[in-house]
Amino acid sequence: MERHCGTHYITDCSSSPFSSLRSNGSSTSDVSNSSQSNTSSLLTLDAGALHDFQAVVELYVIGVLIVFGMLANIVSIIVLKRYRERRDSLFLLQALAVVDCLYLAAVGLRYPLKYLLKPSADANRYVDMQPTVFPLLKTFQVS
Repeated sequence: MERHCGTHYITDCSSSPFSSLRSNGSSTSDVSNSSQSNTSSLLTLDAGALHDFQAVVELYVIGVLIVFGMLANIVSIIVLKRYRERRDSLFLLQALAVVDCLYLAAVGLRYPLKYLLKPSADANRYVDMQPTVFPLLKTFQVS
């Protein structure tokens, strides 16, 4: 069974910290079997709630931060261009605002786009573009 986790497909869940809860053995009594099924249903609920929380954060919170960050950087570039004196510090601040805009654009391609692009039957465009987006994201982050 494969499941999607970001840009990776997980086929083996034995490395999960909860794998010991699932494999208690078949020689246990009915009480332990019922507690095991309750535990696995609780783990399923927690995983679903965690996925919903992650979706809200990556789509809405990061999306709002991207919009406000881009607007603030554009205002910074405009304000710093108004000075008639050409100082190195003003140029560096403008360059920082430009690189920050590029970083926010790459973040938009990495996180909120995951929930906005729906996979088609033949290809998943989000997964296909991540080998390009992730290095761009890290390059702009270092810059």
